[in-house]
Amino acid sequence: MNSSTVRGASISIQRATLQGYLLILLGLLFVVENAVSVLATKGSLTGISGVVLGLFAIGSGVLVYVRPEKVSRGTEPAPTYLYVLAGVVTIAFLFSIIYVL
Repeated sequence: MNSSTVRGASISIQRATLQGYLLILLGLLFVVENAVSVLATKGSLTGISGVVLGLFAIGSGVLVYVRPEKVSRGTEPAPTYLYVLAGVVTIAFLFSIIYVL
């Protein structure tokens, strides 16, 4: 078998799946951060609007994950930079959540 036609096993995640994941993380960060703010200030309008914005980001991330064909170029394999971005954002998300709590 020709070595140019043999490919190793690789993980292929759709572009829309990673983009949805990033939106969900952003939404979770908004919800947690602003929920803590709402609890501390007993219901400020900016905190409540931040929670609502986070919930919309989570909803859009789930929608992108469930319906990747609705996203332009969403069903193609994700490029390497999205993998790197998802890793960096995940680490930043975990640090920020630990810092907030």
